[in-house]
Amino acid sequence: MIELRKTETYAKWLDGLRDIQARARIQVRVERLATENPGDVKPVGNGVSELRIDYGPEYRVYFCLAPTNQHKNW
Repeated sequence: MIELRKTETYAKWLDGLRDIQARARIQVRVERLATENPGDVKPVGNGVSELRIDYGPEYRVYFCLAPTNQHKNW
């Protein structure tokens, strides 16, 4: 299992979403990263990947894998 760390910016953005269903879907997809089962992911360069969530306006969450201690930051 990989430890996930979220930024304050991400937490504020997620908490600010009015669509409760979208918030839940995003949280589930992000939690799947910890089990190394991310689903629809696309590398965008420089170690950053895009988690694509095809719901509503099609949300995107960007994350990277920290090389020294196997943490994913988004």
